[in-house]
Amino acid sequence: MAQSEGKRWGELNNSEWVQVNLEKKRRKKRGQPDEPVSEIFNLPLPPDFEAEINKKFPACEKLLCMRKILTESDVSKKQARLNMLCHELETFRFLNDEETGDLRQGKGTEVPVMHKSITRGVKESPMSFFQRDVRKDSHPPERVSSSYVFTKGWNSLVSEDGLKKGDVIQCWAFRDGEKLVGMALVKEDRSVNLASSHHHAW
Repeated sequence: MAQSEGKRWGELNNSEWVQVNLEKKRRKKRGQPDEPVSEIFNLPLPPDFEAEINKKFPACEKLLCMRKILTESDVSKKQARLNMLCHELETFRFLNDEETGDLRQGKGTEVPVMHKSITRGVKESPMSFFQRDVRKDSHPPERVSSSYVFTKGWNSLVSEDGLKKGDVIQCWAFRDGEKLVGMALVKEDRSVNLASSHHHAW
């Protein structure tokens, strides 16, 4: 029996909360064709990102957190946020237990985010990063929708990087020892026609 069974959302410890999201990911992928592990975890950082990150954080661990197809709401100036569903993440290792707990408790943070401006190349911009939970007070944990969200600075990044609906981006995180020191949002050299296809985050 799962340790989280019968508990309310607020009663889960961080490890149980992660397991709930991993199980949601497994359920969602049932019936979908498996993609090779190398498709996800052997993706390298582009050389220009690698150079900038190694210059700033020479000893950091680089973790690919998610690949995401941008939706209309992701690039809407009115929405002004990038929403990443927690059960679509590839790993939770980019946060330690304390960082995970702070985000679950509503303590947002500001992180330096590397991205590629059309005119200035790879640059760093500060962005707000927090967790949002939907239905946490009225549903069991497996039906709560949790997301990690970038807000402050997101509209400027969309404009600077020329992002649009259907673009595929990678979200990376960089750890130096026990500390999350930065993140990166990398646009892939392709896009997806969301109007004619049914796609999901990898």
